[in-house]
Amino acid sequence: MKKFLLIIDGPMGVGKTTVARILHEKIRQTAHIGLDQIKWLVSGFQRTPVQNEMTRAVVMAMAGEYLRQGVSVILEQGMKKEQIAVYKKLAKRYKAKYFIFRLSASKEVLFERVRKRPSKSGRPKISNARLLRNYRFHLANRHTEGIEINAEKMIPEEIAKRILKELKAR
Repeated sequence: MKKFLLIIDGPMGVGKTTVARILHEKIRQTAHIGLDQIKWLVSGFQRTPVQNEMTRAVVMAMAGEYLRQGVSVILEQGMKKEQIAVYKKLAKRYKAKYFIFRLSASKEVLFERVRKRPSKSGRPKISNARLLRNYRFHLANRHTEGIEINAEKMIPEEIAKRILKELKAR
């Protein structure tokens, strides 16, 4: 399979990380990068504009280096429209195919999924206010780029299978 940059976009609780992990296991020579994974590498991480920007810069640098080295990248994070354009340019610079999949589900389903998540040691529990902020951010930054998949009606394995089919078709 030719080198690619695959973005899995969507709100908190939609299944981005789970789907990315499944794809990472199934596709050789891929790096799985998640914005949240990178944030928590910094002890005492605070969601300030400065620390959020630092994290985005680290993710971009990692993705660029993997692509430069010939490794495909699976990137999972909620995206602003402006960020998508930057990642498209990155893929073009390293002659990688570019894919974006937007996972979606209703607010009620998303909130229920996040509340059921096991608590991770050292990380703050996600408040209802933060869930609502994240959901509103996602709605405010909705875009039509890529392929939308309703994650409410499919299990992660089915979503990964659909994405794999799209990767092989192009």
